[in-house]
Amino acid sequence: MFDFIAQAAEPVITGLDVVEAVDAFYQNAWLMLFGMVVLLGSIIGIVMPLIIQRKQLSSFDKTEKRLKDEIEQIKNATQESIQGEVEALRGKFDEIRKTWRSKLMKGHGQTVPSSIPNWH
Repeated sequence: MFDFIAQAAEPVITGLDVVEAVDAFYQNAWLMLFGMVVLLGSIIGIVMPLIIQRKQLSSFDKTEKRLKDEIEQIKNATQESIQGEVEALRGKFDEIRKTWRSKLMKGHGQTVPSSIPNWH
């Protein structure tokens, strides 16, 4: 008689209890998986573009500075080249002016008036 009471006190696990336990386990696992996918999607969809944008801005700033420096160097070299050419042309002009002045003086036998402008 006491054996019957002892057996009644022990829990009896039925097939339905096993199915419910397995169902609860998989339900929780799917919820955890869904949560992880949402978390990873948030990181990839929000955080990664911000990181990429910051890196691109930094790269853009470096490229912009490099290009400005190159443009400044080209501008300076061009100005120096033009200045050299102007000086060379000015020297040639002075030589031609002196040559013509001396030819005029020889041709007329007189001095050239000082009213001929000096183009400096």
